[in-house]
Amino acid sequence: MDTTLVSEPSAALAVAPRSARLALILSDPEERERCRRVLSEAGYQVGADAGVGPDRPPAREQADLIVVDYANLRRWRRSGTCEASEAPPLLVLADYPEVESASVSDPYVLRPLQPRELLLQVGLALQRSGAPALGAADLAGVRFRRKSDRLIGRSPAIASLYDRIALVARSEVPVLIQGESGTGKELVARAIHWTSERAERPFVAVNCGSIPEPLLEDELFGHVRGAFTDARAERAGIFEQAQGGTVLLDEVTELPPSGQVKLLRVLQEREVRRVGGTHAIPVDVRVLAASNRNLQDALREGSVREDLYYRLNVFTISLPPLRERADDIPLLAAHFLTQFAPESGRRVRGVSQAAMDRLQAYRWPGNVRELENVLRQAVLLCRGEEIQEGDLALPEDSTGSAFPTFRDAKKRFERDYIRQAMERAGGNVTRAALLAGKDRKDFYDLMRRHTVNPQLFRQRRGVR
Repeated sequence: MDTTLVSEPSAALAVAPRSARLALILSDPEERERCRRVLSEAGYQVGADAGVGPDRPPAREQADLIVVDYANLRRWRRSGTCEASEAPPLLVLADYPEVESASVSDPYVLRPLQPRELLLQVGLALQRSGAPALGAADLAGVRFRRKSDRLIGRSPAIASLYDRIALVARSEVPVLIQGESGTGKELVARAIHWTSERAERPFVAVNCGSIPEPLLEDELFGHVRGAFTDARAERAGIFEQAQGGTVLLDEVTELPPSGQVKLLRVLQEREVRRVGGTHAIPVDVRVLAASNRNLQDALREGSVREDLYYRLNVFTISLPPLRERADDIPLLAAHFLTQFAPESGRRVRGVSQAAMDRLQAYRWPGNVRELENVLRQAVLLCRGEEIQEGDLALPEDSTGSAFPTFRDAKKRFERDYIRQAMERAGGNVTRAALLAGKDRKDFYDLMRRHTVNPQLFRQRRGVR
């Protein structure tokens, strides 16, 4: 489990509540009216003439976003009218089989329609396009229960992480948290839980890779008395223990195929059946999943079911490795020293400049968890009030002074290039994509992969 990363709430989480124009191109009158009511009450401008889909989508001058059902989207694609560059971005309402067919490449909301998920996806779609989004202002304060459970950092990558936590916390959609081992995935999951309306209910985390397959069903769903030898009393599983709260499935890609089928049933039916039981038990839990592997890679390799992938990958939070936010290391070091020095009875107050240079040059394959361990040992080795370079137990050949790998060099170039494009475009994603000669959606995917937050660039230009 990732339990080592720390936080400092950002003051720049709120999104200015300026109204965006939405067009509803939905064939079902009842569904169209439900969407209109939800979006209008949230403060969006929903066009009065947004009825059953026209032969072609509205132009960009008429709407900032189109909410369209799969039937109309398919008709547009056949005629080629939705590929035009002047068309606004799309958000698709679809049934699971339609998404599974791989015909929906745009952002989507699965039926049956959930108002919170609709508002979340509308907000995300508008942010991707650089249009004003509503709904994040009241999520600005990311609350934490204990000082040790905070996320430390002021880097752009961590600021973007705060934004995404705030944006998704009060919705009910599943969240996939991806990042290398030691980056703080469980900590982010706890932040989402404690900022949500489920904060007073249980948070239960389970490492899927640590449960032997024969015990998996019992661990997740519990058992009734007499279900097997030694089952002398009833036992509630993870989902019942978290009733009303949040379940974190850590290392979800390690679930065996049988476990994936059973998990999918819980996500779809919202109920569990204990081992040996004869009746279903309703469960009200929010599911968060975490993995140090890319879920798309696991899908391509066949280790994750496609239907489970689409259920879990509704909203993704990617955690940056520590080597990509070295500017946060002094803050992290100061935080850890305030914990470790009193524990060890030492009067260690800081880190020398030479030692800090070494910490910031090191590549940190174990991320924040490794930094924590190195500093804990350094406090014990330190003979004065300041940690020296010789107190750091770091491999000599793993510092950033070594020639970077092609992969690391490419990632650094992409991140710097995206930031420069956003600077020139004044924080407008569409304009930055044009400068880069990229499709807007592809450019946004690159921004998300490198945790580049467009709001930061708009603030620098004085945009509110």
